[in-house]
Order: sequence, then structure tokens, then C-alpha cells
Amino acid sequence: MISLLIYVILLFPLVSQILPTVPKNVFRISIGTIHSEGSWNIENQNFDMNGIGRRYFNNGVNSEKNDFHYNYDLYHLGSTQIDTFNTFDLNYLGSYILDTAHTVEDWLIKFNTYYGNNLPTLGEEGIDTNKSVFINGLFNEAREKIFFGKQIKIDYGMSDEITISLSSSFYEKYLINQSFSNYSIGKASSVESLIEYHVHAKTEFKNFINSNNFDNLHRDIRSTLNMIYDYYYRNDSPYSVNWVFHSLDDPLNNLIVDDGFKPFELNEVDSLSLDSLVAFYYPREKISSGIDDITIAATVLLNGEPAWKTRKNGNTFYGIFKLIIPFGSTISPFISEKKPKQFSEVNISNGTLRGAVGLMGDWKLKYKKQSRLFLSTEVQFGADAILNTPAQLFSGGHTRPDSILKHIGNTYKYNQGTKLIVKTGGEVEFRKNRFLMRCNLNYTTKSKEKYLSKSNDWDNWMESHKNYTSELEFADMASEFWILNSVSSNRIGPISFDIYIGLNKSLISSNTYKYFNLYSGLTTYFQGW
Repeated sequence: MISLLIYVILLFPLVSQILPTVPKNVFRISIGTIHSEGSWNIENQNFDMNGIGRRYFNNGVNSEKNDFHYNYDLYHLGSTQIDTFNTFDLNYLGSYILDTAHTVEDWLIKFNTYYGNNLPTLGEEGIDTNKSVFINGLFNEAREKIFFGKQIKIDYGMSDEITISLSSSFYEKYLINQSFSNYSIGKASSVESLIEYHVHAKTEFKNFINSNNFDNLHRDIRSTLNMIYDYYYRNDSPYSVNWVFHSLDDPLNNLIVDDGFKPFELNEVDSLSLDSLVAFYYPREKISSGIDDITIAATVLLNGEPAWKTRKNGNTFYGIFKLIIPFGSTISPFISEKKPKQFSEVNISNGTLRGAVGLMGDWKLKYKKQSRLFLSTEVQFGADAILNTPAQLFSGGHTRPDSILKHIGNTYKYNQGTKLIVKTGGEVEFRKNRFLMRCNLNYTTKSKEKYLSKSNDWDNWMESHKNYTSELEFADMASEFWILNSVSSNRIGPISFDIYIGLNKSLISSNTYKYFNLYSGLTTYFQGW
């Protein structure tokens, strides 16, 4: 226990001040050292690679005619607009060919009609266009959070009835250790016919181009056919479908070899597995440091007399008002680098401006020892914030960061939801004005977070998915021991101060970290002008 006490100091030292208010013109300064550790394991979460699924068939892009013309999937390759500057005009071939072809499919139809060939025309393929192509997987995630630093809170008595306060923390180190295991991914759904068609089409084009019939064609016709072949079967073409001949219907398990699916930072790697992608996107450690959000609060006496003013038994009620200003760091924009900075950063703040209102009751008890009970409730709500989008593999739906951000957007709108905090407890002075023991129970519940980006799929996944929701429920219990040196009649030395040490342990932890902490701090008082 002694070694644990030395190793772990504090979570929430500043909420442990004895009384909610201070007298008029008095400053109360509280300083604490923070060292907290927590863990959170989430098993069997689902994810998808639907961004890659859209390369098979993108049912999110279609024209006014609902014909799903898209140049970068497998469904209707022939919808590609043909380059008329490099294409021979077929009008000269006969009066029944009325105009120049505008798409690859049109040109191939006219070519087949005139020459009596049967080349694939790369038209619409027979798949259910009401369905997306899904590539689904599962993964386990384990997180460990460790942070330490300093925390400070300054209270000032504007009057005997109103105390204002300013508080924040400085983290020397804010660390998340993360590990992912048992991840797996399945095949693309319902794409067998697409793949078979394009394997057949490439073979047919290649065989024809290598035949004598091709050699006998007019040079402009040969040039156009070569151009069409290069459109789709040359690796550096923007319309290339060569990736599917390696990936087939299992693009992740067959290894990624196409540069269009590789993170730019890994283009020099010949092939990528799911293991290598997880290692790239999720380094073992994420770390940040700096100042946390700043809280400005006012505690207002509503009824009764504060405990520091009277020794009589009675009830006292306070109103609590808070403004939490986002000052802590959030992740930076994604910038393509060998080791992207964003992947190793931690959100110290959630980035939102929050407000809170609450009530506190304080009851002195009829007991031979000085003792009291307290109960407080607080409702916290937040404004929307615009934050940088995390380019992450499991939430992003693609293996390439720039494709993730293109689909989701570089930023998104975030709201933390509504939070309810209830605190109750009691304290007793087992030696008057010198030693005090306090116990308290804290309960927090929060509604689901809200995300708004260019992608509804991403928004929904971030808000909740299998075995995870952004709603949370949390309860902890704390026991504290205080050494009091702030009562003038019993003070040792010229300086008023109180010292405390305590134990804090989570009891309920749903969709958040479980933790165990020991904490300590010092509170001192000064008379103002």
C-alpha cells in the first residue's frame, strides 16, 4: 500500500475542498499533483471497408436518370466519356452511323455493329443497385490511459454569499497505450458477377488486340481500341481496374498491392496486409501534453448560512454555475508524412464550450463530533464544435487516409451530449479543527454524442456500433483524510492551509475507463485587499 501511495497520486484533487464557499474578500488556492491510471477493453467491435466496397459498386453516386454512371467502380465502365481528340470518327463508315460516340460503351457498340465483332461493351452489369457492397470485419481494442501533471484552483469570495472560481490542469504527460487484437475481415458481398465479367472482358480485349483481325483495322480504329484498353487495364490510368484481378472479392486478405488502396506513406511497400495497416494507423503509444480546459464557476448561497459562518445545526443550499472553456489541445489536421503526427496525438480536451448548472445541499448533523452531509446535482451541456477529422482505419471505411478524408471531410461537427453528475457524501471531524474524514459517492451519466460530417455511415459508427456507444455511465467512491490548519484558534504557524490524501475507485464503468487512484493536495487561504 505504501509503494502504491508513492506511485499513484490523484484524480480530482480539487473537488475535495472542505466547504463550497469562502468568506468575502478571501482567496482559497488549491494545488494538486495528478497521477492517474485507467483501462478500458472493448471486444468484438464491428467495422467495414465500405470505401473499398464502393470501388466495386458505388450506389451513392447516380445521375438524374438513376443510372449509376460512375467512372471509378466496376458497375458501368463504359460510361466513361471518350477522348474525341484521340478517337476516330465512325461517321464516315456508313449513313446509318449517325453521330460520333460520346462514351466508351457507345463507341464499342458502333464498332461491333459495323465490323461484326462481339467485344464486351462494358455496359451496366446485372447486380442489385439497391444494395451497397459490404466488406465487414471485427476487432478487439484495449486502452490504458496514464496522465500526470499539476492542477490548480483559485476561489475568491466576492461576498459571503457568492464565491467565484477559476480552475485548470497542466499535464506534463497524457498517454494512451492502445493495442488491437483478433481483428479479421471478410469478403466483399455480391460482387462475383462483376469480377467474372471483367476477367472475361480483359481477356477478350487482349486476345482481339493480339489477333490478325486487329492488325487489319484502320490505324485510327486500332489507336482507339488501344486507348480504351489502356483506360482500364494500365496501372497508372485513373480508371484502371487491374486491382480487382489481384484482389478478387477478398481485397484485404489477398493483400493490397494497388497504390490506389495504399496509404501514400506506404506506397513503396510491395503489398500490405491488415496487420501492417493496423500497425501504421495505430501506434502503440499516443501522447500529448499541455493545459486542459479552463473552468470558470460561481457558487451562490440560496438559503441558510455557510458552515464556516455558524456552528449551529441547519440546512444550507447553493446554486452552481459553470462555464468550461475549451483550451486543451485536440488532434491536429491530418498531414501526409512518413509517420503522420495525428496518429500519435491525444485529445486532452473534447474541444467544446460547455455550460453547467446545479444545486448543492449541505446539512449539519446533531452529533457530538462536527459532521455534515452533502448532496449536489449538476447538468452539463455543450455547444457544437468544429474539429479535425481523425483519419482512422476502423472508423474510416478505407485503407487510404486521403480517401477517408475525401469521403468524411477534413473537419466535422461534434456535440458531447448532455451530462448529469450527482455527488453525495459526508464528513466528520474526529478531532475538532484538526483531523477530518470524508467519504463521497459520485455518479455520472451522459447521453449519446452527436457527429455531423459528409458521411452518415461515419457519423453513426462514431456515435455507436457493436459493443460500443458514446453514451456512458460511471460511478466512483472516494475516501479522504484531511489535516486541518486553517482555523485561526488552532493553527500551527502563520499560514492557513489544509492537506488531504484520499483513495478513489470506480464502481461502475460503462463505455469509459475503469480506474483506481490515490490523490493528495494542499489548500491555503489568503485575505484579499
